[in-house]
Amino acid sequence: MKTMVIFGGSGGIGKILSNIFSEKYKVISLSSKDVDVTSIKEVENFFEQNDVNYVLNLSVLNKDIFVHKYGSTNESDLKTQIDVNILGTVNVASASLKLFRKKQAGELIMFSSILSDKPLMATSIYSSSKSFIETFTKTCAIENASKNIKVNCIQLGYFDVGLFEDVSESVKQKVLSNIPFQKWGNVRDIASCIEMIINNNYITGQTIKINGGL
Repeated sequence: MKTMVIFGGSGGIGKILSNIFSEKYKVISLSSKDVDVTSIKEVENFFEQNDVNYVLNLSVLNKDIFVHKYGSTNESDLKTQIDVNILGTVNVASASLKLFRKKQAGELIMFSSILSDKPLMATSIYSSSKSFIETFTKTCAIENASKNIKVNCIQLGYFDVGLFEDVSESVKQKVLSNIPFQKWGNVRDIASCIEMIINNNYITGQTIKINGGL
């Protein structure tokens, strides 16, 4: 049985994906308490101790704030977002790719957000970090294709679980009215996309959007 590790596996989407994929793979579901993605040493130690075939990086942090309100009083909030969303992404990619290059095989799937294309107010750092991930995916794919390694990104729209759960009902209804399908995404839609990527040997360097037509 092949092994899949899910960083951010304790969150809403990650937890459901862990349950879905445990039927087919040996799933290692990690929270920040298990492995701190902002620590390259911790991430490298994990991959040195575990033989993994598929890596999903769902680790993410968002703190809504307008750009002009950033300052010394909330500097730590800014740094933490950048550390988790950007540095954490680089750490997971770097450590997993070292393992995959030794194996001459492997699959890394990162996750972006529709806010990369259509940002909302007060999400500047989160939205920008997701744009970074999409470009970063392309570079990683180019660098590792000759080693039989695939690197892709899934851009998530609005789902019935996850970060969007904390948004006010009025905002939710406004967003929902703009979705052509007129419904929230389901985590099984994400799982089927992940399976499609895994099963297709000619998809790499791509950002696949699951957003109900937005």
